[in-house]
Amino acid sequence: MKKDWKDDWTASMTIKPGRYEYKFYVDGSWQNDPSCDACVPNQYGSTNCVIEVK
Repeated sequence: MKKDWKDDWTASMTIKPGRYEYKFYVDGSWQNDPSCDACVPNQYGSTNCVIEVK
C-alpha cells in the first residue's frame, strides 16, 4: 500500500470476478476493513471481510 496526497493508504490490483475474503495486517495485528459491508466467520474465531467482484 502507498499513502496518497490525503494521507490515506491505497492499493490497487486486477483480480478476476468472484468472491474474496480479506483482512488487513496493520502494525502487527489483523484488522477488518472499517468500510466493509459484509463479514463472515473464519477458522480462527474472528471474521474476514468479503467482497464480490463482478
